[in-house]
Amino acid sequence: MSAVVLRKLTVTGVDEITRGQGTRGPWVLYRVEAVGADGQPIDAKLKSFEALPTGVPLEVCVERQEHPQFGESYLVKRSTTGGSLRARLDAVEHRLDDVVQRLSALEAQGDTRRLSAVENAGQAAETGR
Repeated sequence: MSAVVLRKLTVTGVDEITRGQGTRGPWVLYRVEAVGADGQPIDAKLKSFEALPTGVPLEVCVERQEHPQFGESYLVKRSTTGGSLRARLDAVEHRLDDVVQRLSALEAQGDTRRLSAVENAGQAAETGR
């Protein structure tokens, strides 16, 4: 197995190459076009089993692969380290728990003036005002 390298890039295009059925279910292989963090096009055969989003900077894992028929290519996967969606979701949940605790404390103290201000701010945020 080749070494996996962590890299930042922005996908500029994703096209389906082929699809199939494996032991874990159906799969789709995509051809990927991208630019590096410096904005320069990546001149290598990139592929992915994920329909990566375009136009968004991503941190990805890149693995060099060699195939007798198709030659050298690079498998691109979203990074599961720092900055991942799971980590961001955990941070939002933590902040939400903190807000709930503060609101509960305000209710317990009977500070309805401050609680009303917080509720009004929340309603304004929900309606976009």
